[in-house]
Amino acid sequence: MTTFSLKIIACISMFFCHITFVYSHSPMYFTFIGRLAFPIYAFLISEGYAHTRDVKKYLTRLIVLAIISQVPAYLLFIGTSFSTLYFNIFFTLSFGLISIILYEKLNNEYISLPIIFIISILAEKLGFDYGLIGVLMIFSFHYFKNSKVKMTLAEIFLMLLLYIEKSTHYTYTVAITRYLLINLAFMISSLLFIVAYNGKKGKSSKYVKLGFYLFYPLHLILLVIIKSFI
Repeated sequence: MTTFSLKIIACISMFFCHITFVYSHSPMYFTFIGRLAFPIYAFLISEGYAHTRDVKKYLTRLIVLAIISQVPAYLLFIGTSFSTLYFNIFFTLSFGLISIILYEKLNNEYISLPIIFIISILAEKLGFDYGLIGVLMIFSFHYFKNSKVKMTLAEIFLMLLLYIEKSTHYTYTVAITRYLLINLAFMISSLLFIVAYNGKKGKSSKYVKLGFYLFYPLHLILLVIIKSFI
């Protein structure tokens, strides 16, 4: 499994999930497939940090894409009221990368880990997609990068916390519990692709790289346009 392969899986699974915000009667498995996307993107941020030649430019690209994507993401996921605090996934990815940068630059866990936790809480309070858990998932991929076992266990633990928190927003029923558990199972299954990663880029060029960066805002714009005609 190469970087290219992981990006393809993440893009496809994310697209399936986001279709459900356009077509409310989409098959339930579209949402389940969508649960593969974020852990893979989170892992790719940690890999991106490890292999980038200029981390400042890398962070800048993420922030620029976050800003570009904000309006279409809000229109697709939240609506047109603009009364709910929400920031798209690229803000979460940016905060995750910032956490990794701080951890490496400070080189002192007693200082860096509390700061990273504060950054994660800030992401939660600001309404970032995946919030606190999302930032911690990105950082954990980096923190446990030298042990696939520890990395996998840490990510599963964070995913469990995520869905425990999600369950508090629902009234308990057997159907809701089954729905959340299937979502959780699909999210955990994303780790199979990540563990199979061989450390190679796979197909790579400046156009491929640009395509993956632009996929997020462009697919959001496309879905918002389609949604406006339905």
